[in-house]
Amino acid sequence: MDFVTIAQFNLPQQAYVARSVLEAQDIPVFLANELTIQVNNAFSPGLGGVQLRVPREAALRGRRLLEEGGLVPELTVPDDPTWLTRFDRRTEGLPWIGRQPLELRLALAIGLAAGVVLLLILGASQAMDSAEETQPSSVHHQHHTALQAA
Repeated sequence: MDFVTIAQFNLPQQAYVARSVLEAQDIPVFLANELTIQVNNAFSPGLGGVQLRVPREAALRGRRLLEEGGLVPELTVPDDPTWLTRFDRRTEGLPWIGRQPLELRLALAIGLAAGVVLLLILGASQAMDSAEETQPSSVHHQHHTALQAA
């Protein structure tokens, strides 16, 4: 079943009211970011709020029910989602990792990026060390040149 976001809320409590309205009409609901924002409301802006998602085929009906009930304005889904929302959408379809919570996917991506940077730094350091071993140091070279001249 393909779920789409039809509304976003700053607080989980706001989303619970909307969810109950839709579930009363037999529309399945999934609240994305609910638990993360429940733990710390400060994450809400960065995550794009609690996202109320319904099956694609029920999206228009669900949206109309929320608008008629005064639970959402004409349109609450932003045209330009936050980077974390885009990250969520791009990674949720990946094998295995897409089934993991957003926080774990983000931690894995950060760890992978940090690992790549560390490998690049170590590789550059080793390349510089090997270059220094093959080239005489400038002090040693100057001393050797001075001895030859004398």
